[in-house]
This record gives sequence, C-alpha cells and structure tokens, in this order.
Amino acid sequence: MTAAAGCLTNPWGPDEDVEADRDDGGNSGTESEANDADEPEETPLDREPAQVVEVAPDGFRFEPGSFEIDAGETVHWQWEASGHNVRVRSKPDGSDWEGTPGTDADTFGEGYEHGYTFETPGEYVYFCAPHRHQGLEGTFTVR
Repeated sequence: MTAAAGCLTNPWGPDEDVEADRDDGGNSGTESEANDADEPEETPLDREPAQVVEVAPDGFRFEPGSFEIDAGETVHWQWEASGHNVRVRSKPDGSDWEGTPGTDADTFGEGYEHGYTFETPGEYVYFCAPHRHQGLEGTFTVR
C-alpha cells in the first residue's frame, strides 16, 4: 500500500511495529552493553506473573477488578474478548507504565497479552478507552 505525501496510511490503527499477539510492556529491564544475538532479552511476558488479569472475560470488566502486588512483580493482562485496550487513568509519580501500545483508539483481539513489571509503589487506576463508560476499569496497588 502506498500513502500520499503528507498522509498517514492508517491514522486510527496501531503503529506497524506494534505486535499483534503480545506486548513486552516496555519495562523489560536495562539494556546490556553487549547484546548477544543468541540470547534474546527477557520481557515481562517471559516472567512468571504475580497476577493475571482477564480482560472482559464475560462482559465489561477486568477480573480481578482490584489487586495488590509487591514492587518488582509482574502483571499479565490476557484478552478474553476483542476490541479492548488498557489505558492509564492515574499512576504514582515516577512510573513509566502507559498501558497497551498506541492510542485510546488502538484495541486488541482475543488472545492478546500485555505484561509489565512494576517497580514504582503506589496506587494505579486503568481503564479500557472504548468501554470506560460501561465501567471497564481496574485498580491495583504496588507495595
């Protein structure tokens, strides 16, 4: 597909570099000075989660809707239905978690996974942008 000069090919879709099946969450540790091609860098989805959150398992909710984890632990969100995302409503100062890649309009399909390792203690509130008015919101605390 070719785009006209100055136009985006799909201004509402995810960036081309967004993976369709999994997201490493952007907090996969520090980059080592010597990258070894034989050993891929570990991502949050490679780590054992302290908490798994189902996205829309049977309606407009996250399951569980609220939880607690310790700093340094990983959370995995697993899509049980299509057309959802995870956007951050509030987070503690110092946290760089942004939820799923892209914008509020970017949604993901059933089977998608998002993982993140949380280092910054505090209260987090997140939601699904297309369904925020249906109550698709969750909260958690990092101790």
